[in-house]
Amino acid sequence: MVLTTGVTGGPLVARQEIRVFAQNQDLMNLYLQGLDRFQRTDQKELLSYFQIAGIHGRPYIPYDGSGSAGNFGGYCTHSSILFPPWHRPYLALFEQVLYKHVNDIAASYTDAAKKTKYQAAARSFRIPYWDWALNADLPDFVSQQTTVTVDTPTGQQTIPNPLYQYTFHPVYSDFGDGLPDEKTWESWQSTLRWPSARTAAGRSQPLAMENNLQNNRLTLRDRTYNLLTQARNYEAFSNDGFMGSGTDPTFYDSLESIHGQIHVLTGRNGHMGVVDYAAFDPVFWLHHTNCDRLFAMWQALNPTAYVGRRVNQAGTFATKRGTMEDVNSPLAPFWKSQGVYWTSADARDTRALNYTYPELEKWASLTPQDKAVRLRSDINIMYGKSAPFAAIVPDLFTLKPQLTTTNQANLAVIGAKKPAGRIATAAAAPAAKVAAQPAGGAQPAQQPLAKQAATTVSQAASTVAGAASGAAQKVAATLGAPAAQPAGKSGHSPPSLPSRKAARVADGKKHYNEWIANITVEKYAAKKTFMVHIFLGDFNPDPAQWGTDPNLVGTHAVFANNMNFTGCENCRDAAERHKLVTGTIPLTGALGDRLGKNKVSHLEPAEIIPYLKKELHWRIQDQDDVVIERDHIPSLKVSVAHVEVAIPESIAEFPVWSGGIKDPEITTGRLGGATEND
Repeated sequence: MVLTTGVTGGPLVARQEIRVFAQNQDLMNLYLQGLDRFQRTDQKELLSYFQIAGIHGRPYIPYDGSGSAGNFGGYCTHSSILFPPWHRPYLALFEQVLYKHVNDIAASYTDAAKKTKYQAAARSFRIPYWDWALNADLPDFVSQQTTVTVDTPTGQQTIPNPLYQYTFHPVYSDFGDGLPDEKTWESWQSTLRWPSARTAAGRSQPLAMENNLQNNRLTLRDRTYNLLTQARNYEAFSNDGFMGSGTDPTFYDSLESIHGQIHVLTGRNGHMGVVDYAAFDPVFWLHHTNCDRLFAMWQALNPTAYVGRRVNQAGTFATKRGTMEDVNSPLAPFWKSQGVYWTSADARDTRALNYTYPELEKWASLTPQDKAVRLRSDINIMYGKSAPFAAIVPDLFTLKPQLTTTNQANLAVIGAKKPAGRIATAAAAPAAKVAAQPAGGAQPAQQPLAKQAATTVSQAASTVAGAASGAAQKVAATLGAPAAQPAGKSGHSPPSLPSRKAARVADGKKHYNEWIANITVEKYAAKKTFMVHIFLGDFNPDPAQWGTDPNLVGTHAVFANNMNFTGCENCRDAAERHKLVTGTIPLTGALGDRLGKNKVSHLEPAEIIPYLKKELHWRIQDQDDVVIERDHIPSLKVSVAHVEVAIPESIAEFPVWSGGIKDPEITTGRLGGATEND
């Protein structure tokens, strides 16, 4: 029996953002080797990369004797209150196995000096995360580079980059269960992102992925910021299930919904874009570790809110249909002890699995007041700088926090833009190098992995709160401070709005109106993953250009299995029940782009409603770029709401939203638009 313990022994260690993690040259070298060894483990082994990734979906076989309770398919907890806590022991299992590989490699060096330094580094290993809310641009050493040169116990070797893809050995012969479309997945020898073809000739298209991620970067940050600062109800925060027509319109977004957007933006019609295959892509683990981090931060902000009770209408290998799920429900297939599964109660605190995150380090030593000050300050500095109110109170982010935040020295590294030409600059040991595979196929000279770290680490001191130097301003720009769309990006000109007056002042605080677009739709309406694109103004008639159109506000992704070949019983049951899911695309930042940032302060309904009636548009597209006509998805309801927001007066405070007000006149009578009764 495989027990999920996390890393045992040693001190509590914080998981690090991948760009910060990569600056530790020795640890990055071991990570690449350890992940490579993990991926090369015989796929029949329970502790192989293949078997552990397969827990998430394919090949739909019980893991380590877990199940079966009714012969239902898979362990899927999507659209469930168990979505965040279920992934916590899942990541811990992955981490403990990879930790062993890393430490075994460190112990195998024969050179005494190398062995000493690598073993010291290995003891601090925890899996890294990708903070796509702070910087949606994946590092080249994850997104583009096909090989890495590492310092192994027997000398330098060039190996396939284990962060770029996973290569099946062999491809599982029954991925499709004999159902339609199986040959596509069985023909791909490695995981692909944005595959160029649905045939064996398909190749990953990293630039297409990165361009779409970048065009959604501010939406991702705004969604994350709004969720962390406004969500108080665990059920609404945790999963994308529709909570009912009486739900306040400001509570339609969730961690799961934002998480699905990342899956589709990174994978599209490749492995990351389909629940069944997503965990085989190495970026899955960077992504989900960030989801767990956001969950942990939200828990710290809301310490009394957690898993409640809800009936599971479907079922899994270990849970019968109709089971009442709660904080003590088993998180199968993760064994805590002999015959006993982990539960959400067990996994509530990350320290139970011997890890934490930078924002929560040394948490126990702080007073409750200092905890709130530090975490709110960190969240505001990381994600609040692009919030619409930042244009109204620009000095807010130059005020020194009452308590020094823990994360400032890392922001320059995480937020730094890639150098021109997208050269290989991954950051690890000088002996560990990365090679990029250019479009033309020629292999360039390898560049030291440490190059980017050396140029960015010196900027770190410039990013502390209160810095107003040119260097700090440059860093703020790389972190995504809102700016007008660059001229010449497209032939489309954003429509303009007249200027407005200063922010309202009530109760001694400044106020403004936040505008949002909510999407409600059946999760399996398209029988596969699909996207709802939200535009302000004219957009390119070519659907292939929608993801990078300058007038795209954001893409809401419905991350789903393909009903033509999935074995996921939970998914099939949800499709039969016409399960509704929701998500939110913030509009205020895009309105500010058209108004001018200094005019955001007073977006009144009398002016914005007529504007949105004319300029707000939405279109549907599946992950193969096929347009889905809006009248073919009768469950789709796009709605608009606004909410009055009290602007924070210090870096240690969050904005305060009042109750949301629906504006059905904007969408009534339009295909896929909500009415007053929706």
